[in-house]
Amino acid sequence: MGVGTSAGSKLYIAAAAPTTFDESGYDAVFEDSDAVEVGEITNFGELGRE
Repeated sequence: MGVGTSAGSKLYIAAAAPTTFDESGYDAVFEDSDAVEVGEITNFGELGRE
């Protein structure tokens, strides 16, 4: 597997947790809430399996 990047990624924070941990659950949280985009991330950390 090659190297991945998190360039262009966005991080949002919402007060509510999703009712299901799939696309529809997360869509409901972020469409029906006041989710806030974090302004700047200097290190998003590693993504995926090592």
